[in-house]
Amino acid sequence: MPPINTPYDQRIKRLKQKIDKRPGQNNALRLRLVKNQQKRHRYLQRNTPQDIPYSSQFESTVGMLNRNLQQTLADIAGRRLATEQQYGFGADQSNPFSVARTLEQNFHNQRRATLNSMARQGQLYAGSLSNARAADRMGFERQLDTAQRQYQGDLGDLAREEMLAQQAYDEDFLAADAQRLESALNQPLDPSSAPQAPNFKRRIKRLQRRIRHRRKGRGR
Repeated sequence: MPPINTPYDQRIKRLKQKIDKRPGQNNALRLRLVKNQQKRHRYLQRNTPQDIPYSSQFESTVGMLNRNLQQTLADIAGRRLATEQQYGFGADQSNPFSVARTLEQNFHNQRRATLNSMARQGQLYAGSLSNARAADRMGFERQLDTAQRQYQGDLGDLAREEMLAQQAYDEDFLAADAQRLESALNQPLDPSSAPQAPNFKRRIKRLQRRIRHRRKGRGR
């Protein structure tokens, strides 16, 4: 069946070419692509008969898309929870061996080591102890900041995966539904739904009867 031409076909084609030429995430281009696909879909809906026949292929495709999306989102949710447990910065801080707990424990150990070292040197009440403690605190905060940045980066990657999965679903769903609408438009017209042609034979017979009646009336 030939595809149905719409005003959005060339835009969609150009956007796909740009996405293919620039491998990567291309979030802005993908958003524009989905918006144009949505416009094309609405155009097809406006020009498609209301009584669209059931399409087993469409239902099967949508079912598969839904399963794949749910599996992908479930996998991302599991990795997000594992990331929170690994770093110990999120809602789940139950892991005693998380990055945050390890950094905190190392900091306390370093403070005790600094205090013992200053005590052996007889500098417990000297300004050098305060300087050493400040250095320990700065080192801890620097490591903590690095870990938090890594944590936020990992969460950002998961969020992008989630968004790309949803965008891929939207694109595939619109493509499948557009194919369903195009198939409905390409179907031959049902003869029973076509308007009935006028019966010219009956009209001719009626006219002939009228002519005969008029002739008889004149003959009288």
